[in-house]
Amino acid sequence: TGLVAIANPADNFALGMTTVTWTVTDSQGFSDTDTQMVTIVDTTGPTITLSGDATVVLSIGDSYVDAGATAVDLVDGTINSASINVVNPVNTTLAGNYTITYDVQDNAGNDAIQVTRLVKVQASIGGTISGLVNSNTVTISDGNQSLELSNTSYTFSTQLDTGTNYSVNLTDSPTEQICQISNNSGTITDSNISNINVSCGPLIYFIG
Repeated sequence: TGLVAIANPADNFALGMTTVTWTVTDSQGFSDTDTQMVTIVDTTGPTITLSGDATVVLSIGDSYVDAGATAVDLVDGTINSASINVVNPVNTTLAGNYTITYDVQDNAGNDAIQVTRLVKVQASIGGTISGLVNSNTVTISDGNQSLELSNTSYTFSTQLDTGTNYSVNLTDSPTEQICQISNNSGTITDSNISNINVSCGPLIYFIG
């Protein structure tokens, strides 16, 4: 039996190739030496971290500047943000759910796990009230908010996602007039809804 000694011991070898020399000496003092080539390669991808919120909610017409992301690699350290590939399809002129993607590679060609941000551009619903007389008002409701209005244009404060069904009801109107609501239900597509109209007129009496 003998004692094994490593000529260049190390807990962690550097990237690349390192020659390790092994020497064994028996109890008679005889020794022999051999070498081994150890190759360390980088197989770990970078880590991407979003800057800002993972979900952003906007209204149609809002401006949007993406907050971006940062990336750090085990070997390369902090990666220049310009090296992060960002695909940003956000169009705030149209309601919709937009997914921004972030990808990057390190110098060894390892891909990071893709990170995404959801940007929701929401739409509003509204219309006009017309035909009211003598300071009369009507009350309309979208289920979340009730508005008591005279002749005017209006918009509910609640913003809705694409694909959301909406319904607006006329919940109160003057007794001396007749009021009707039109276009009061539907589904949000990619635009604001501005034609939910309430039209009022005089009561008509028939004498016979």
